[in-house]
Amino acid sequence: MTVRVKLKGGAEHFIRVDKAFGHPEKPASLADGVQKPKACAEMSVIPLSDKQLGLTGDFINHLDKQPTLSTLHHLPWSD
Repeated sequence: MTVRVKLKGGAEHFIRVDKAFGHPEKPASLADGVQKPKACAEMSVIPLSDKQLGLTGDFINHLDKQPTLSTLHHLPWSD
């Protein structure tokens, strides 16, 4: 796969990636799954507290023990 980015100024950059992050031969770790929401939250219009991010991380860390993913919607999203 080739990823190509064209900047507003017209410059283009590209890189060839044979096995993207998350590919079965280059899998993401559980730690990556916990870090991703934290990285996204840093750029979010609606900020999440450390408590909210911790609860999300706990949910992800114990994903195999969750009876349903709908539990995620019931986490306290406001402090």
